[in-house]
Amino acid sequence: MNNYCRIDAGIVAEIGQFADNPTGVLFHPDLIWVLDTTGLAQVGWSYVNGVFTAPVVPPVPTPLPPPIPSLSPRQIRLILNQAGLRASVEAAVAAGTQDTKDQWQYSSVFLRNDPLLVTMATALGLTAVAVDTLFINGAKL
Repeated sequence: MNNYCRIDAGIVAEIGQFADNPTGVLFHPDLIWVLDTTGLAQVGWSYVNGVFTAPVVPPVPTPLPPPIPSLSPRQIRLILNQAGLRASVEAAVAAGTQDTKDQWQYSSVFLRNDPLLVTMATALGLTAVAVDTLFINGAKL
């Protein structure tokens, strides 16, 4: 028995095992059956110029990471306590401008990409990944 592939519009539509080419014998002559000498062809493969080719599967896009949440004043202070960073942050705020002090004291929300926060994190030697982790974990508090 040989593997034959029925070709429809250049695509393998069906595979069957027959002793001889079934075109015009077992099936209507308009159905085109081609011998697959490799035994590898699958339904959905293309057949062009006597060659079976597997379809190109586009790569699965990497899902975007979830957005970094904002934190309430309570959450940011609790996560800084847990990370042992609260005293360092408070010292940096105390050494900062009045705007820095006001932002720390009166902000109703802390955003991950706030320029003051990014500057302070850099000054404290925190990496972007470390800050992201603080925000992700802080959002759970």
